Amino acid sequence: MQIPVEQLKETPGEPMVFELDASAETLDLLEEGVRFTGQVFVCLVATYHNGSVLLQGSLRTKVVLACSRCLQQFLCPLEGCFEEEVQVEEISTLDVSDLVREHYFGVFPLKPLCRSSCLGLCVSCGTNQNEQRCDCYETPVDHRLSILKKLLSEQQHEEV
Repeated sequence: MQIPVEQLKETPGEPMVFELDASAETLDLLEEGVRFTGQVFVCLVATYHNGSVLLQGSLRTKVVLACSRCLQQFLCPLEGCFEEEVQVEEISTLDVSDLVREHYFGVFPLKPLCRSSCLGLCVSCGTNQNEQRCDCYETPVDHRLSILKKLLSEQQHEEV
């Protein structure tokens, strides 16, 4: 994405809006395990003042990721705003692709979760705990104490 600095210099202090609707491939955002469901939308407001350009922008896209707990695929919206000041005294055009990439990775989740309450996979049998429970973590009862467990269970049923 190119910003015409010469055009900004003609109207110092006046903001200019630049919008970009590009593919992840164009912005060099492709990486293993991430599938984009559409374009990456970038909106930049650029203002020239005394040899520098103030860039205020927003980035928005949606990607499909694997949850880091249960490994299920889920749709993850990515949105973020940023502000950057760039010195442009001897530059006629400013390429902001690196800036967009930097802020994309800034809003990318370090530990993608399908939901905050995701229970993940059982470490013993691999069962997705969000879909069904397994018996792996039930404490084994000594058969000699099973009568006490039965009595406790009966007492709890009487209280209900």
